[in-house]
Amino acid sequence: GGQSAALVCLADERPRYASEALVEYGGARRPAFYALQEAWAPLAVYAALPDGLFARAGEVIRLPIWLLCGEGENRAFTVTASCFGPDGALLSTVSFPAFAQGSVPAGALSVHLPGASCALTVRVTATDEAGGPIARSDSILCVFSEGDAPLGALLHPPRAALRVSDGALVNEGGAAALAVSAGGRYGALLPGERLALSEAEAGFEALNA
Repeated sequence: GGQSAALVCLADERPRYASEALVEYGGARRPAFYALQEAWAPLAVYAALPDGLFARAGEVIRLPIWLLCGEGENRAFTVTASCFGPDGALLSTVSFPAFAQGSVPAGALSVHLPGASCALTVRVTATDEAGGPIARSDSILCVFSEGDAPLGALLHPPRAALRVSDGALVNEGGAAALAVSAGGRYGALLPGERLALSEAEAGFEALNA
């Protein structure tokens, strides 16, 4: 009792999750469920963040970008990696072609970090030849100034203004919403973005909303 584990049934087409850390007693899915669902998808993209998930303010860092795919996904993609500030402003972006075959490095994103402590959003997407989104991941990178705790930016991030309207979760404020769990997804919701919600999953959770 008290221990948590993510159990995978290899006979299933997709992983099956069985853990109190992922699914509540009543059946509601926790944010970690959706995070693992994206990480274990047949095709996934992500940025390899620094150890500890933080970096010092004012530095220029290089984030390796990875593309991972299962069997039967041998297709050409365009991978785009971007870094956004706490207000959703684009700090850096890069795109490159990639061919999905196993686990391969797709490129790297260089970011000149802000000079003050804050939480940044690193987003990586893969699109097909028609421009349709295939995979996406959002990660939080903490920036810390001298004298601040490395992860201190997560204690009091700017509050995001999220509202459910017309079957969608909308970020109506000027701050990026972090660690949003809604609509079967886990990630960020930048200012002005909206995420469709189903009737079965109309609720949401977020770190700063």
